[in-house]
Amino acid sequence: MDSKYQNIYETYKTHIFLAGSVILGAIYRLHHINLRTLWLDEASTANLLQNNLITLWNRVIETGNNSAYMYVIKIWSYIFGDSEIALRSFSTLCGLLAILAIYKLGEKLWSKKTGLWVAFLMSVNFFSIFYSIQARQYSLVVLMSILSIYYFYVLQEKRNWKNALTFITTTAIGIYLHPWFILLLISFVLWTLIKRNTYLLISEGVVLILASPWIYKISMFMDDGVASWIQLTSWKTPIQTLQSFFFGTLGVYIIFVITITAYYTWKRREVFKKQNLILISSLFLLPLIAATIIGHYIPFYVVGRYEAVVLAPLLLLIAWLFSHIQNTKLIIFMCAILAILSFRPIKNEADNIRNISKNEKEIIQEVTDMIKDGDTIIFTSLSRPTFDYYMPRVSQKNVEKISFPKELETHAANQDIQHMIDNKEKYQKEAQELAQKLKDKKRKQVILIFAMDNPINQFLAQELESTLHINKIINTSESGAPLQYQLIFIYTP
Repeated sequence: MDSKYQNIYETYKTHIFLAGSVILGAIYRLHHINLRTLWLDEASTANLLQNNLITLWNRVIETGNNSAYMYVIKIWSYIFGDSEIALRSFSTLCGLLAILAIYKLGEKLWSKKTGLWVAFLMSVNFFSIFYSIQARQYSLVVLMSILSIYYFYVLQEKRNWKNALTFITTTAIGIYLHPWFILLLISFVLWTLIKRNTYLLISEGVVLILASPWIYKISMFMDDGVASWIQLTSWKTPIQTLQSFFFGTLGVYIIFVITITAYYTWKRREVFKKQNLILISSLFLLPLIAATIIGHYIPFYVVGRYEAVVLAPLLLLIAWLFSHIQNTKLIIFMCAILAILSFRPIKNEADNIRNISKNEKEIIQEVTDMIKDGDTIIFTSLSRPTFDYYMPRVSQKNVEKISFPKELETHAANQDIQHMIDNKEKYQKEAQELAQKLKDKKRKQVILIFAMDNPINQFLAQELESTLHINKIINTSESGAPLQYQLIFIYTP
């Protein structure tokens, strides 16, 4: 075939494969995007959007939420609204853009074949799929990590202000998205010091200056209870991370990787002598190891979420290895196996959601049907965010909302349970005062949304039982929904 037509054919084939990966990724991500009601964190995100742009910053500081995502999704909501699909669709868009972006990164680092492989792996990756239908920042984190790595690499080749500005912007935004981006920046700096690239080191310094206010705030969050629910890490944590990255397909990936690695180690050892391979390996391993060490002493590592920063480097390493396969039938077989196995947890999740007898929106509708204007709803632990989101959408009744303890009105997750138990006298007194106040409200109902995770909540239940009459109890745990509360008590004077 003439070289001109050969190039056209190769370009056409590349576009077909890439488009196929994007379409497959879209099918997987849109499979049940509107099936689940908003869960705790998504509802918290949606509720924060009710603030204007100025007030939003203060609320972000109070709650410990990621500032960059909140402002991006706030602007998105101006255009598309704040419904479940509207909020989640932004993450879906980021997930699809990540497929295209990581193709360009794989192509830049090694070859078009590597780019196509990594685009396919991203399209069927369950971690990416899961967070592409969540109104949370992690899909955007994956995308920004790809762009940050891409422009870090490009800036080493072409030192100009445009590449520097793009690298600085994507990396700084990444840090405002998630604290693990700091570890990625540190990995960049270590690589830069080895290569003695002054231009790149200055760019990284600018990133650090721009991100320093948020880095300071992150350090403060560690001490105010926001992160008290995060467990400390162990040697098993990185393994759990791999399980979350390849949910349901980890065994297959391990078999493929070991087999191909063994083959090339035996036949073509020079394949592994690649500088870019060392770079990408360091961008995967250094943040993961550092986070594991840090997380052993302070709450810094949540398996199944926070590792979004290192997903791209891991997929790039696997794609680079797979790209050396020359057998077309074997490539088709591997793609088919991974696509089928990746769809299984998607289908299982959709089936589990359909099997829920009553979702949170329906439970909230049931509660609002029973209440009247002037009634009081008391929220404990993490029960309030979903009510705050759905109640105005299912009812316009005027009710009083109270969080117990009162400090949870700032941020529901800002509860250090052990600290509360150690200071139980304070909360017993608060429960007594609240119960007495409610007793004085004549002919009004009190609805207690009760969570069993915090013993402090029992103080209020006991006080209300001694001063009011229990009219009805709803056991929400029987519904099978992922609720943050288990019982709903309806009290009357």
